[in-house]
Amino acid sequence: MRHTSGLTYGFFGDTPVKKLYAEAKLGNVAQTNASSSTASAKAAALYQPGTTWDYSHSTDVLGRLVEVIAGKSLYEYERERILDPLRMSDTRSLCCTDQQPAQSVPRSDIYGGERTPAARVRACGSVWR
Repeated sequence: MRHTSGLTYGFFGDTPVKKLYAEAKLGNVAQTNASSSTASAKAAALYQPGTTWDYSHSTDVLGRLVEVIAGKSLYEYERERILDPLRMSDTRSLCCTDQQPAQSVPRSDIYGGERTPAARVRACGSVWR
């Protein structure tokens, strides 16, 4: 499933279908992958599948498919199969304001192109449940 599934996002654009997505609050971070995928299944497609590329909930639905097949949350699956084997211990999908992980961000000198020491920043990723 790709961004050519016919699904869309409701947070940009003003077509009637995009407005329906926004009204249904598809993509609300309080939704689980299960509830979001169920709502997406009930929503109208914006395009005939395979005809148009558009950012969409397709990848969220694919994440839900992984959850159903694996019998665990997408994050648990990713952690066990990808993150832990690669020793990516600071990678998270869910983070709270008081527990945001510090991440290194490479910076370059805009004049000389030299890479300067990485800066420490606070960042919060997507909420996956």
